[in-house]
Amino acid sequence: MNKNMGRKEESREPKKSVFEKMYMEFFISVIGVLKIVLTAIGGGIGIWGVINLLESYGEGNGSSRSQGIKQLMAGGGIVVIAQTVVPLLANLFSTTE
Repeated sequence: MNKNMGRKEESREPKKSVFEKMYMEFFISVIGVLKIVLTAIGGGIGIWGVINLLESYGEGNGSSRSQGIKQLMAGGGIVVIAQTVVPLLANLFSTTE
């Protein structure tokens, strides 16, 4: 016969304390703010690059054109990292429930 008949089976996973839950909620909100801040910084650098690029075409200066393209690409790279890599940080430190 089954010895556990009529008894509730206990979960083998440890229960999370209130502190751990609050810590994870705070950490997830920080990740969201970091995503927004990095996206804004990357967008600003990209816009600055576009402005430099457009100014260089008006002046005919090749070095300014190169700088504008570099800034545009760097800003785009920061935005891509902010949108793809930063949200993965929340999954990296979270535990299974």
